[in-house]
Amino acid sequence: MWPVRSLQEKSYSSIRSRQRQRDIGTARCRHHHHPQHLSTNTTHMSMFKPILRLPRRTGLVMPARSSAVPGSASSLSPFSVAAPAPLQQQRSTYATSQEGLANAHTVPLLAHDEAFLRDGVPGLYSAPGFQQAWTRYQSWCIDSLNRLVEGTTYEGISTLDLANITSREPDMASIFNYASMAFNNHFFFETLSGTGGQDPAEHMPLTLKEDLELSFGSLETLQRELIITANAMFGPGFVWLVRLRDQSGGPQRFPYRVLATYLAGSPFPAAHWR
Repeated sequence: MWPVRSLQEKSYSSIRSRQRQRDIGTARCRHHHHPQHLSTNTTHMSMFKPILRLPRRTGLVMPARSSAVPGSASSLSPFSVAAPAPLQQQRSTYATSQEGLANAHTVPLLAHDEAFLRDGVPGLYSAPGFQQAWTRYQSWCIDSLNRLVEGTTYEGISTLDLANITSREPDMASIFNYASMAFNNHFFFETLSGTGGQDPAEHMPLTLKEDLELSFGSLETLQRELIITANAMFGPGFVWLVRLRDQSGGPQRFPYRVLATYLAGSPFPAAHWR
């Protein structure tokens, strides 16, 4: 689910006209579209870059910390190549980079954490693949988020609450992106089966099966819709199985839907226009 950058460029032809024997001239406009931002460049327009201004807590002493994370080349990128660290060091890697921060976010332990680190995720990730997709990437998201909220009124707030609070604030886009991605990535890995579906205790309850069949007709139809939705996505993101509610809060007759979000997008209503 690593971000894949793409660039689409549309060039509009020149328009030349005369009105009242006055040459209007040639107008040229070029737009560059990017999944993460939209910029427009003309001869009379300059880019406005918002400045991140967060309310700082008074009297807070910022602790010194190392810029590098043990076991990786740099804390600024999850894609750096490094020799595999011992199991115990992998789980303490991030904690050492945030030493002295009382309210810092940390990489949570998964239900099948040790098994995934040792053997990988059955049918999905090898052990090195899991380390890259979860341990390194989640550490990078959390470390980047802590650097942004350290010493502000947003320090100590959960990743989900941070995503909901900052989702409609343009100058808080960086906080939203890291908080929402940290939550989404954790949600994905926390729900993975430790046995590849072989343990009967991991099978879905009968009531859930009936509700899903009511919404999609059959579990095979749901599986097909999930795969089709994922294959149709243009860029990285997540595919969610969500349950809808009416305005009174009660379940609708067809409560489940398949929803796609791109990059760090959030599926929660609180993160959208209200």
